[in-house]
Amino acid sequence: MNKRNKRSFSSTTRSTCTSPVKKSKSPMVKIVKDIASTYKESVAINTKQMQQRASDKAAFSVKRCQELAFECGVEKTVDSIYAMSKMFESEYQREFFCGQLSLDLRLGYIKKWCRDNNLE
Repeated sequence: MNKRNKRSFSSTTRSTCTSPVKKSKSPMVKIVKDIASTYKESVAINTKQMQQRASDKAAFSVKRCQELAFECGVEKTVDSIYAMSKMFESEYQREFFCGQLSLDLRLGYIKKWCRDNNLE
């Protein structure tokens, strides 16, 4: 009888004493967590959009350089296209080529660049 009482007593004591007290989160903590989550999502979306814009801008500038190259008399051959693809890889080259150069200067510049880079 004594043993029986001890077991039931100890099991009841153990279950109530060892269970942690649940703390309820304050409304302010929930609001701050929501704000942090929203901010993190916004940053991810903005970063993705900025990368897309940069990619679009580079593609546009390459296309513009190609138009200007053909306009100044660059032949539409595989070798010329390949040379332009190498020349216009660099943002600096694209910006420079689109600058205020005459048709003759653009054509001469491409020819000189091709000679210097063994792409004649």
